[in-house]
Amino acid sequence: MAIRKHDGSTPYSIHPVWCAMTILAEEKLPRNIRELGAEVLLNHDVPEDTTEEIPDYVSEEGKVLISEMIFADSADEMQRIWTRSKLTILFKLYDKVSNWLDSTTYFKKQGAKYYYDRLDYLVKLTDFAEENFGNLNIVIMARAIEKERRK
Repeated sequence: MAIRKHDGSTPYSIHPVWCAMTILAEEKLPRNIRELGAEVLLNHDVPEDTTEEIPDYVSEEGKVLISEMIFADSADEMQRIWTRSKLTILFKLYDKVSNWLDSTTYFKKQGAKYYYDRLDYLVKLTDFAEENFGNLNIVIMARAIEKERRK
């Protein structure tokens, strides 16, 4: 079974499945956005973390959005995400909330600047999502994470 690198124990598949299932349950988003988001989030790490091709069942729009979610590194992502589509930024929030749920210890081990840069980035993504898509469940989750992690 493939595992996540940051902790050496979490099954890799939990992350994309969590992201996809969470957006599918987002009742405030139109169904077409939820379904496209699930498609993208379920496959968003394939190009970054595997040698596999994006599966044939992924729509052309999904493939474009997956490519928009890929960056050279986290610093590049935090700077350039704002040049991507609104949907990509929204989907990135699901990705980052999932990361905060299972990677906080890893973030802390990288030092205070690393930790707070990523927390500030989460807040910016959250603000964008709330402004453009409303008070979604993922926004509520992200705000709770920020509140807890700033203690």
